Amino acid sequence: MDHPVAVEWYGRALQFATDEHLFAPRAADRGSLAMLRTVDWRKGEKVLDLGCGYGL
Repeated sequence: MDHPVAVEWYGRALQFATDEHLFAPRAADRGSLAMLRTVDWRKGEKVLDLGCGYGL
């Protein structure tokens, strides 16, 4: 069963479909949100987080 997770990031509303068997299926966890805040995001660059569950 899919669980929607909504996250606001840099003023953008993001929505993820998760599964109950994934880590933190109902909300973004504190560790993932902390990681997102510490990354030096630069326009045009791409970031890949391997093993990140549903893609957050």
